[in-house]
Amino acid sequence: LKLQFLYLIGPVHCLPTSTTMKLLECILSTAVPMTGESDAFPSFRLLADDESVSSCTAESSFCTAPGDDPRWVVGLAEEVRGCLDAPGAVQRIAADECACGTYLVEEGGRPLAVAKPRDEEPGMVHNKRYSESQKTGFAPGEGYKREQFAALIGQYAGVPETTAMLMPERVFGRNGGGSVYASVQRFVPNDGESWDCGPAKFCAADVRRIGLLDLQILNCDRHGGNILIHRVEDEDGEETIRLTPIDHGFTLPTSLADLDFEWLTWRQAKTPFSHADLDYINGIDVDAQAALLHDLGVEPAAVELFQAATMAVVSGAAAGLTLADLGAFFRREVLDVPSQLEVLVAKATRRGAIDFAAYSCLLATACAAAARARA
Repeated sequence: LKLQFLYLIGPVHCLPTSTTMKLLECILSTAVPMTGESDAFPSFRLLADDESVSSCTAESSFCTAPGDDPRWVVGLAEEVRGCLDAPGAVQRIAADECACGTYLVEEGGRPLAVAKPRDEEPGMVHNKRYSESQKTGFAPGEGYKREQFAALIGQYAGVPETTAMLMPERVFGRNGGGSVYASVQRFVPNDGESWDCGPAKFCAADVRRIGLLDLQILNCDRHGGNILIHRVEDEDGEETIRLTPIDHGFTLPTSLADLDFEWLTWRQAKTPFSHADLDYINGIDVDAQAALLHDLGVEPAAVELFQAATMAVVSGAAAGLTLADLGAFFRREVLDVPSQLEVLVAKATRRGAIDFAAYSCLLATACAAAARARA
């Protein structure tokens, strides 16, 4: 349990005591003893998505992400450091959809992690493809913070373990003895990407969980290449496709003009939120998450929009809206026409900052109207 706590606060460096205690309380409230352990030295696991503390039994299995290691894995940065000296351990990934430099880190010939150096993000000095950010509302070199934050709040959505760390420049094929910050995400074995197949067999629960994360962090890059697929079969041989979200560098924008949700037209997005979804939504502490963003050094304008988006998710779910309803509320239907969310934020903005009391009232009215229209 202590190691799980250190994993949370380690990448964030120095957090205020209040934020650190909130994170520790979160772990304690969602951890239960595992079986086969000494009473004096129990180990802990996180609850599965559809469990509560009261319903969890000693016979429950360890919670895992689809097709990957247990969701809470400690020491990714140390694992990566331990294999950097091996010849050929870091290899550049050549992919047309990669806007930034992307590298595969291998351990003993097996994929361990995917690293993205900060100075190879769009608009940064070592990015030869893009001299500026491709998306509206993003400053160059800030993506690694966003990758880190998405993993910290995205466990419900199944975001793989992600950290930020200093890596020697030499492993990226450069001369010199310097170091560079990089986001590092644990490699997830998979059967391809979501745009490799149609969405008919996608797990509806996974779609809703990923969609909720995308709404909160205002994802501007949720295309078919940023969702990994895992084919599984039930006892009757029926195939279901589980989903894992990756690549969150283009999230937390300072503008709402360029949101992109691949799942918006999928039928799974039109299914009602489950009890587990609603429990997750009602348990969001937007103030604590906003404080974490400030501690990571994310721009205040982006933090404000994150708060506004999270409030919209909570209010919309309470009004009975679906993920598809919320996605349509957030995203522009016509490129040069502001979305409903943009209109509300503009109405509630006073002297360059959102008046959240006014915004809350406007949001409640808008969500009630959307619910009536849907009925």
